[in-house]
Amino acid sequence: MNSKKDVISKIQENEFNQNSINDIIIKLSEEPKLFHFEVVDFLLNKLKKEELQKININLIYLLGELGNLTKLEQKYTQYLYESFYISDRWIRSEILKVLEKNIEIVKSDNNIILLISSALKEEYETNNLIALRILLKLDKFPDRIFKSFISVLNKGKSELKGTIGKILDKHFQEEALIFSLLDQNKNYRILKSSGLRLILQSLFPLINRIENFQKLIETSDWETEKKSIFLKEIKIIISLANRI
Repeated sequence: MNSKKDVISKIQENEFNQNSINDIIIKLSEEPKLFHFEVVDFLLNKLKKEELQKININLIYLLGELGNLTKLEQKYTQYLYESFYISDRWIRSEILKVLEKNIEIVKSDNNIILLISSALKEEYETNNLIALRILLKLDKFPDRIFKSFISVLNKGKSELKGTIGKILDKHFQEEALIFSLLDQNKNYRILKSSGLRLILQSLFPLINRIENFQKLIETSDWETEKKSIFLKEIKIIISLANRI
């Protein structure tokens, strides 16, 4: 199948049988070529939504492979975005993997940033982890999804901690920035002690930075109970650091 016409003819010969289409898409993914975008367009335009659902995971994988050849056009990123919210966790995983390989899409598309935010809030930790790896590849952390990032901090799962630590080291080395994002929309209210410990570990062992963070919280107008919990955690970290 060396042309768009050959591929489409093969699909039509099999009367749009989903199994046959999936086999064809898998074959195309093994040796992606630019004209395969035209095949994707044909399928997106020809098939109904319920029919697309049956080939979605392979079609999305093909788009990821084609993204290695050239940047995906907006119509394809929109397809990924829309598919994410109507798909099961396995297809969502595949969409996130496509975005991880095509990081320029994430940098330039606000809808995709929202998709990453949704992935961070999932219960499915594999998708949390892929979303974290995507954030690690960005030049700048998107502040508007910090609240979703807190939901991962709060999980305290060991398999996520390594990547979380790298993100904190890369994007959150200024204690004033961390405080500002926690203060924004009262995000500090949802941060658990386990999440705070991960943040403090990223500031350690530079005690002056932890102390600066402590002062910002002390002089804040945060609720007394939450402030007290945070300050207690900070004092424990400072005490441990002074023993070293």
